[in-house]
Amino acid sequence: MIVPLEQSAAEFEMRAQPQLPWIDSAAVAQALDALSEDHKTVLLLGVVEGFKCRELAEILSLPIGTVMSRLSRARQALRERLVASGLRPRESRSSAACAGKEAS
Repeated sequence: MIVPLEQSAAEFEMRAQPQLPWIDSAAVAQALDALSEDHKTVLLLGVVEGFKCRELAEILSLPIGTVMSRLSRARQALRERLVASGLRPRESRSSAACAGKEAS
């Protein structure tokens, strides 16, 4: 599902009811809305839409290093906001949405 960036995370959350009942979707929507547009863009395109870092760099006309940095910082900012709202993070996994996908 492609989500227009001008659509708020709360509107997206209402349409895409989560399949995981233990996740507070309102907290996730609020945390997404609090991100900068740069961070929200790379997070939604890279994690939600599944674009690879190279694709994101082309789409956004940015160097791949900038995309990877923004993605990392966006995930960290989202994680911090979710922890502050009382959600506990899962065990650590690879933090880069594009890890291991650069060769494809």
